[in-house]
Amino acid sequence: MSQSLKQIELQKAIQRFWKENVLLIERCPIFPIIKIAIPSFFFVFFLSVFISLGYYYFQDSTFMIWFLWTSVVLITAFFLKYVIDKILDYKRDFTLVTANWILTYKQYWIFNAKIKNIPINYIKYLNVECSGFLWRIFWYGYVEFITDNIFEETGDKAEALGAKTKLTYVQNPEELKKIIVSMLFSQKQIEKFNVNDYL
Repeated sequence: MSQSLKQIELQKAIQRFWKENVLLIERCPIFPIIKIAIPSFFFVFFLSVFISLGYYYFQDSTFMIWFLWTSVVLITAFFLKYVIDKILDYKRDFTLVTANWILTYKQYWIFNAKIKNIPINYIKYLNVECSGFLWRIFWYGYVEFITDNIFEETGDKAEALGAKTKLTYVQNPEELKKIIVSMLFSQKQIEKFNVNDYL
């Protein structure tokens, strides 16, 4: 079985920086429940209501029944695209934190992906965001890297990395922030900044 990009990049990072200096960040286990299971439940429920009402009001019209099932097929196709997209997000999206850089991988549909490599010395602050009542139960949230407005070369054009990079639906964001800051300062990559600015 061929290795995934996540496994390849993780092994390369461990070989270069050692295991204790590499942090792999993935989606938290609550992600498929919130983004896939709950929407799927409501989709099936409302689709069943839609079909039942359609048959109740238009059972004598062949055209309307045809229109009803055409609509059901189209709506289901769009929802399946959404579900597949979220499954790929959960399975393939990841972030690697090392002493020198932070690599983020974002999957867009099946054949499109974006890899962003941010040098550690461009990171200015780390923010944590937790909202809603579910995060208090399952303890998930967002970790955001605030960086300089830097650029990277992608083919023939320069692409702006942007000032913010947000990692969504990560487990224990506050603890994760402390680990990341500890890793950065243990390698003395950003000594010119006060650790209290991050914490």
